[in-house]
Amino acid sequence: MATDDGSMAPVSRHVANEFIRQYYHVLAEIPSQLHRFHCNPDHSGAGPVTNPTLIPVIANKKGDFHNYKNVPHEQGYAIVVKNLPGQATIKMVQETFKRFGAIRPGGINISTPKRGRFSSCTIEYESRQSVQAALEEYRAATRPQDIQVSEKQPKTRVASASSDMDDLMASKFRAFLENFQRTGDKKKYYFTEAVVMIERGSPLFSVPFSHLQQTDKYLAMDICCCKSLILVLRSDAVDFVQHVILNRSKSVQLSTYEQAMLDSLELSFTDMPMRLESLHAFLKNRALDKVEVYLQNMVLAATPRGCLGYQGILGHIIENHLAGFSWNGQFELEDIIVCDGEKFIITKPPQRFELIEAIAEETAKAFQADLTKICNCLTYYFSIDGMMPPYFRELFSMLRNIPENALASKTMLEVVYEFLIHHPATKPPIAVANLFSGIHGGCSAYDDEDTTQFFKTILQSNEVGWIGDVKNHGNRVLNGVLTYEEDRQKRLERQGQIEQIGTLPVVSYRSTLKSFVEFVRNVFQHGTNRTKENNSHRWITNADGSVKPLENFEPRLQHVHSLDELITMIAISLGKHVLRVVCVLLMNFAMNGMVENVWKDYKRSSYQKSLDDDAGDQ
Repeated sequence: MATDDGSMAPVSRHVANEFIRQYYHVLAEIPSQLHRFHCNPDHSGAGPVTNPTLIPVIANKKGDFHNYKNVPHEQGYAIVVKNLPGQATIKMVQETFKRFGAIRPGGINISTPKRGRFSSCTIEYESRQSVQAALEEYRAATRPQDIQVSEKQPKTRVASASSDMDDLMASKFRAFLENFQRTGDKKKYYFTEAVVMIERGSPLFSVPFSHLQQTDKYLAMDICCCKSLILVLRSDAVDFVQHVILNRSKSVQLSTYEQAMLDSLELSFTDMPMRLESLHAFLKNRALDKVEVYLQNMVLAATPRGCLGYQGILGHIIENHLAGFSWNGQFELEDIIVCDGEKFIITKPPQRFELIEAIAEETAKAFQADLTKICNCLTYYFSIDGMMPPYFRELFSMLRNIPENALASKTMLEVVYEFLIHHPATKPPIAVANLFSGIHGGCSAYDDEDTTQFFKTILQSNEVGWIGDVKNHGNRVLNGVLTYEEDRQKRLERQGQIEQIGTLPVVSYRSTLKSFVEFVRNVFQHGTNRTKENNSHRWITNADGSVKPLENFEPRLQHVHSLDELITMIAISLGKHVLRVVCVLLMNFAMNGMVENVWKDYKRSSYQKSLDDDAGDQ
């Protein structure tokens, strides 16, 4: 309560002082209880219970306080998010926006207006690329109630901090040179390199780019995206080498030779890619596309970029697993970078695990944790409103639940990994069609009674209900191929060429996988006969059942624009049986003999790694 002259009454001053004393006592001694001071009391005056984990607390231990004004804080990259739900919390915002990149500690500030249902917030990221990714993601917001994201130019946090971002990059690079140490080494790497440079008489100061990626991927991205930074960083490299030389010689001045070396110093980043980006920036809005498929409404398909992203990062994980390394699931989406659009790397260092034929349970759990984590990271990019491209639902299900027998044996693990990396979900449809045509050719090369070919025996002995699935799905193209032999015999009978329909088998297919392979091949080869314009009005049926075309007959209109559509029809209706064929042959080590080269050719097939076709999206 204030007095008449505007000053605070003694009682109020005493209460305020006591509050401040307790606040700073808690801040220094038990910061986990600091949330009690930030709760708004209810109508009874009691403070509500608040979850302390939702309130970020930064506190120093007692005696560690310092004047923050004397510390040059970094400048950040920030966005402003509007139209958030009124109940939005820091945790909710972080879970939603962390996919664009690492958020600075304490970098989320939510403001709730006194009136209205919506709140807004600012989010500060570690990298400018994260800001650009968020802006592009929400660029399509057109309705007033949509979440809207805009870039905020953050003010320098303290007056003494430089506004020049080159200074920030230079300070990060200097810290990298002073602190980088390779695993197992006892000395700082670049202190030794500086000495070696002087001793060998070469002005070349080389920095392997992989060292930057391991230490600070955001600094690596900035250097890669802005090559002009190298000139700025050169001066820091010169200062660093000079500092090392003077400390080593315990002198205050460089020799003429040493000064000449520094004047001509050349900073080089070895193996630096032309382009470096996060996996999110690589995949965002470009992993899926809508494709036209005859008799289907809307079908999603993975783009070449999306398939390359899946194969690239999974290949990186599998390569490490088979070498005995794993992250045990301890990595996030923002830890994955893409070099030149084709090399995918998890920047966090993996752990070493013993990998022998009989895989230990601990190793198996670590491998499964990695596959589950990458599956969770990729699901967002390969689904729209719960819909996924053909095969992808089965693919992600398998990633999350690798069969126990596969994780128990190194040999079986290699087979499962071969299946996952060459999964039909990420192969061009034509490649799948050629694979099945090749398998069918291999089976047809031998008599039905010939059991010498293991791949053929395996397919003949596996029976599945694929025929019922064709009929139940109701696709008239697939049904037409399925009943072709029956329809042909009926047509011949009407023409008097067959006296009794029972003289030949009505249906030529069986429920075996071998017969399913033949069916897929026939759809690819003959399915287009069922996708032409309905021509019943162009033909005259005679009394004897024969037909003849009308005069001025015109070619029928073909509704299918690509042979991919036929294979996509099969993937939609019978995808699980396609996967079963490939999986059964691999798990039984039966991709040999006549089909060995067919499988090798299928594995080599892939979408072109060059991404020039979608450069316009960049």
